[in-house]
Amino acid sequence: GLTVVYLRIPWSYIEPEEGKFNWAVLDTPAQRWIAKGKQVAFRFSCSESWMRWATPEWVQKAGAKGHNFAVGKGVVENGPFWEPDFDDPVFLDKLDRFLAAAAARYDGNPEVAFLDLAGDMTLAEELVAYTVQRVLAKRKPELATLERDMTKLEAVKAPFPRISYGEAVKLLQDKGKEIKPGDDFGGDEETMIGEAFDRPVMIHHYPSAIKAFYMKRDAQDPTLALAFDMIASEGYGEIVGGSQREDDLKEMEKRIEENKLPRQAYEWYLDVRRYGSFPHSGFGLGLERTVAWICGLKHIRETIPFPRMLEKVYP
Repeated sequence: GLTVVYLRIPWSYIEPEEGKFNWAVLDTPAQRWIAKGKQVAFRFSCSESWMRWATPEWVQKAGAKGHNFAVGKGVVENGPFWEPDFDDPVFLDKLDRFLAAAAARYDGNPEVAFLDLAGDMTLAEELVAYTVQRVLAKRKPELATLERDMTKLEAVKAPFPRISYGEAVKLLQDKGKEIKPGDDFGGDEETMIGEAFDRPVMIHHYPSAIKAFYMKRDAQDPTLALAFDMIASEGYGEIVGGSQREDDLKEMEKRIEENKLPRQAYEWYLDVRRYGSFPHSGFGLGLERTVAWICGLKHIRETIPFPRMLEKVYP
């Protein structure tokens, strides 16, 4: 019988505005099927033959190049549908940020009661360190086949370095990167930070303005979120993103209103606070990114069993 439900969702449905995510579009149907004992797989599309903006329109307005097309006719100047040039750097940058957010939310999501930010970081640190050492103990022949430099992995032991967002910004500025406080980190910044350490580094206390609405604010400085990202060494970028969650109902309602999110779609989420809540934290681990880092692979698509290639849609 049916064991896995496959959901294909246009990117624009999830991120209608840059950095504003409507996760309920995924969560609502996913939770229905999970409640019935099914597994759920997601596929995000950037081009559809039934809607113009499968890739969000704001990506094009940000400078991504693309073209109009019509079904059965290919590229047409005034075609009803638009798709990006899949090698366009602006498109790839925006897509990378979106996929990082999605991976952090859905690829391995522990949620732990009565755990604060420091405990959340320790849990993520212990998980990653254990995983790497377990792979070294059990899969050295496979790593040798991949020509992986195992001395790099041998250094991946707890504790990991921990730096604040402000310290990370200074590190980048000292390396000549043009960045100012309040800016988010992209792939280039994460690569530079990761290359400065011999094991993953955890960056904590990000500006709340660039983090999700459900992340708890620092009581000493509400402009900061009790959030962290774990950046892999050797320039592989973010592999874990987590935070202490907001457990106050009134604060959560305020954030939903501030972010102009559809209240009805989040009622089930508010119920978790409404009918009894407690301090809790969680994180998401990006499985494919972590595999790419451990195996020393050049591209994340090598970690996906059936990747969609530019010249091939089906395996």
